[in-house]
Amino acid sequence: MYRYVDLLGDIERFKKAGVETGVIGQTESGFDIPYVFLGKKSKHTLLVVGGTHAREHITCKLVSEQIYEYLLDETELSGGIYFIPMLNIDGVRLCQEGLDFVTDETRRDFLRRVNGGSGDFSLWKANINAVDINVNFNAHWGTGEQNLFFPAPFNYVGRHPMSEKETAALAEFTKKIGAQFTISYHCKGEVIYWRYFQDKGRLWRDYRFARFVSAHTGYELMKQTNSAGRV
Repeated sequence: MYRYVDLLGDIERFKKAGVETGVIGQTESGFDIPYVFLGKKSKHTLLVVGGTHAREHITCKLVSEQIYEYLLDETELSGGIYFIPMLNIDGVRLCQEGLDFVTDETRRDFLRRVNGGSGDFSLWKANINAVDINVNFNAHWGTGEQNLFFPAPFNYVGRHPMSEKETAALAEFTKKIGAQFTISYHCKGEVIYWRYFQDKGRLWRDYRFARFVSAHTGYELMKQTNSAGRV
């Protein structure tokens, strides 16, 4: 199990190795959300995100291992890659640790109630506010077929677009670094969602990149037509 404390240990090792590290913002509980940068600062910038959904915390380990892979192989990059190994830190901790790390009694009662009275949060996807930050972005927000409009372990879109600190931090950071492409890892389906209301000018470009990744992974290409507010 890859925990937040493990991530902090990796970040410290990357820093000691001379790698650029930093923080994109804080979670709703006030934990720093770290990033790691490899390569050269240029117009060719990729952003890789893990741990958007709490129960998919294996993706945090995946992103961290990718960083190590680049460093050990001394891979020469033509551009730069920003890595955010664990976006939904509060949710990951809740999923792994339960309510032990939550100090506020009112919040503990709220989370237990949203979770159907159970202290087992191993299937939890949302953040500490019971908002699914994957559907909290300002991208056709609230129009998805499975969107919920009340706190829930998953699919709750939040009070309004970008209501959560994690969502706002990622959106602002993406604009700040001028990322050309982003990859957000999830755990289920072995598919690549690549098409989401792009204009014609970007559609063919994105298809070519998605097809390239599909050829190397064997994952099926999928259009995203029935969801919203996503990353």
